[in-house]
Amino acid sequence: MNYCLNALIAKGSIKIQNFKNNQNKWVYAYLLTPQGLAEKTALTSGFLKRKMQEYHQLKAEIEALSREVQIAEGDLSAKLSDLSVGEAGGAGGVSGKANVHGTGN
Repeated sequence: MNYCLNALIAKGSIKIQNFKNNQNKWVYAYLLTPQGLAEKTALTSGFLKRKMQEYHQLKAEIEALSREVQIAEGDLSAKLSDLSVGEAGGAGGVSGKANVHGTGN
């Protein structure tokens, strides 16, 4: 909701600070004909629908990226685990090196 409210404020559809601070509230008052009100409502409704779609798309993208990061972290953890297991096995593998030089068991 804050996302849409902030978008309306940024667009200039809603004025918060100036309205609160101004002693003369009538400065902000204006009259709309029924047709003007309908047009303003349609414009605002369309704007809010676009912002809600944008919000949901951004939220889905963030969730997808978070899943990718978790998968990558899991893959990295598994590779690091494999490396440390390989190094532990390699420490006792001196006879393997000796075999290469022909001086093995």
